[in-house]
Amino acid sequence: MFEDNQDELIDIIQKLIAGGYYLTGNYNAFYIKAKPAYKCYETNTVYLIYGFNQKTRHFYAIGKTSNSTFEPYEIGYDEYIQAVFNRENGLFNLNFLKFNDTCGIKADIKKIHNGIYDYVNSKRKEDGPIPEGEAKNCRYGLNCYRDFLKSLTNQHEYRCYIEPVSYAVLLEHHILMQKRIDYLISTGIVDEKKIGSEYQRIVEQARRIYSLCLQYNTSFDPKLIKQIYNGVSTIIEDEQQLLNRLLERLKMYYLSQKADDN
Repeated sequence: MFEDNQDELIDIIQKLIAGGYYLTGNYNAFYIKAKPAYKCYETNTVYLIYGFNQKTRHFYAIGKTSNSTFEPYEIGYDEYIQAVFNRENGLFNLNFLKFNDTCGIKADIKKIHNGIYDYVNSKRKEDGPIPEGEAKNCRYGLNCYRDFLKSLTNQHEYRCYIEPVSYAVLLEHHILMQKRIDYLISTGIVDEKKIGSEYQRIVEQARRIYSLCLQYNTSFDPKLIKQIYNGVSTIIEDEQQLLNRLLERLKMYYLSQKADDN
């Protein structure tokens, strides 16, 4: 419907954004200048647009850019049209979202504690109890990163391309965990501010690892594999220690709140 009426589509999007809506959907990042995939490879990617500039004919969006981090970026109207109408599966979809500022969302400390505990111990509820002597699930929590180490062991022999998505997810996970820790500190739930600054170093290590993966895929330098391996090993060790400290703080806060309620 909109493929032959592109100006009408842009007009509708502008009106809804001006009315307080956000726009999300999927586009082909091959056509978006700010994306790592630009003119390199086709990939369907989720986007979030929050504003526009009629004079420069740009949308304002936020997401992961070629700088390997989440940040604001601009999408030209022509870029956007190309990206949404040239997707690999040919489908076109738009979703408009509006923030509900009347809802009050409170953090469930017990759920946060249990979620981090399961992550540190590589344990999922659906796995059930782990019998003594048996291995934990290798595809959840910190054990995912141990799985990365296994795949890197023989990487230098085969000079294989490293799939960067896995290491991008590793980076994104740690960025989100940092935001979670920042929230817990800012609200006074966790009183040890040092945990936040120490975790920031883990985030920077994950960012460096992702960068090394991209470098390896262009050079196949075996020295980079060793650096990636050592970096992931360091993250596993440091994060386990740091998050266990965080769990102790969350447990203390939860028990104090429970005692006050009684």
